[in-house]
Amino acid sequence: MITRVNISFFRYHSKETGTGEAPLYCRLWHENKRKIFSIGFKITRNKWNQNKQMATGKSEMAQRINTPVSYTHLRAH
Repeated sequence: MITRVNISFFRYHSKETGTGEAPLYCRLWHENKRKIFSIGFKITRNKWNQNKQMATGKSEMAQRINTPVSYTHLRAH
């Protein structure tokens, strides 16, 4: 039996700080159960692409965020 896991990453904008940074969270769905957790990074709105669910740009911070996000997507699919 094949089970399906849905993964999404999002910027938790309601926890935005005064500097405009908000923590990034991961949401996992499996068999109608949901798990949400922080991935340990904060990012500003203009540096996060929600459609691609990745940090924009080529900065060191964008690479530090995109590496585990890409790895998680690859492992799940």
